[in-house]
Amino acid sequence: MADISKIWFAVVNPNAGSGKTVKEWPRAEQLLADKVVEYEYKTTWRKYHATEITIDAAEQGYRRFLAVGGDGTVHEVLDGIMHYISHCEQKAVFEGKPCNVKISDFTLAVIPVGSGNDWIKTLEVPHNIEKVVDLIASESFSKQDVFALRLKSYMKSSEIFSYMANVGGIGLDAQVCRRVNFAKDNGKRGKIIYLKSLIISLFKYGSFGVRVFADGELFFEGEALSIAMGVGKYSGGGMLQVPHAKQDDGLLDFTVIPRLSLAQIIKVAPSLFTGNLTSHACIKASRCKELRVETISTSPQPVEVDGEVVGRTPIVARLCSEQINVVSPLA
Repeated sequence: MADISKIWFAVVNPNAGSGKTVKEWPRAEQLLADKVVEYEYKTTWRKYHATEITIDAAEQGYRRFLAVGGDGTVHEVLDGIMHYISHCEQKAVFEGKPCNVKISDFTLAVIPVGSGNDWIKTLEVPHNIEKVVDLIASESFSKQDVFALRLKSYMKSSEIFSYMANVGGIGLDAQVCRRVNFAKDNGKRGKIIYLKSLIISLFKYGSFGVRVFADGELFFEGEALSIAMGVGKYSGGGMLQVPHAKQDDGLLDFTVIPRLSLAQIIKVAPSLFTGNLTSHACIKASRCKELRVETISTSPQPVEVDGEVVGRTPIVARLCSEQINVVSPLA
C-alpha cells in the first residue's frame, strides 16, 4: 500500500484564471500520469473551501499539496496546512504529549493557472505546466519561510490567524487588492487591472496614522499611505514592493510608504515595477523576524495577505519556527 504522505493532494480551483483551470487541469492530470506521479484531488466551490479541503486531507495523512490555481489558492492551501498544524499543537499541549506534526513535514506546489501567479516568481518556478510537473516528478524541493499573522477579523472584533506564503499589505496596498478582486469577480483580467486599481486607489484613499515596530523596536511613527511585507518579492501582477525579499532567509522584508506629495508619488510610482522602490530616500524599508503594526488616531486599516483581504489592523506578523518545503528549481 502506498505511503499516503508521499501522494500529492491537489486542490483544484475551477474559477482561477477566469475558468482557465477547466481546460488546464485535465492536461496537468495527463502529465502527472505520464510521469507516474500519484495524486488525489478535490475541487473547490467557494471562498475558503480550499482551506477546509486541505485541513481534511492533512487529517487523513496527506503531506504533499498541489494548489491548482493562482496566488489566492496557494494562500488558502497554506492556511489549511498551518491551521491543521496549530490544531495538532494545541491538542498535544492539552494531552501533555509532544506534537509529532511539523511544518517541515509538508510540501507545497502550484499548477499556475491563476491571473497573478506572483508567488512562483521569487521561487523561479516556470509559468509552464509541463515544466512544473517535471519539477514535481523529480522532487525538486527547496525551503521557504512561513509567517503567521495575528489580526482582527474584518467583520467582527475577534482575533484571527492567517499565514503568508508571499506578500501582504496594509492600507493602500489592501485597497488595491480589494479593487482588483472586485474586477476579477466581474470577469476582468490582465495586468492592466492592477495598474488601474493602483491609480484609482491613490486618488481615492488617504494616508493613515500608524506605528510600526520591528522586533520590538519602534521603526516608524506617522502618516503612511501603505505598508508592504513579504517573504517573496512580487505582488500585484509583478510589482516589487519588497524587492530584496528572500524566501528562505528567516526574515520578513517590509516597506513603509509615508504620506507623499503628488510630485513624490509621480516620481516614486514607476519604481514599483523596476525594483528600485527602496532606493528613494522618502521610502522606509527594513527586515525583521516580528513586525507589529497598529493604527493611531484613525480607523483600523484593511490587511491583505497573498492578494486576499483577510482582516484589519492591528497586526503582528511573526516567523514560524520551521520552514515548509516548496517545489522549485532552486533546490
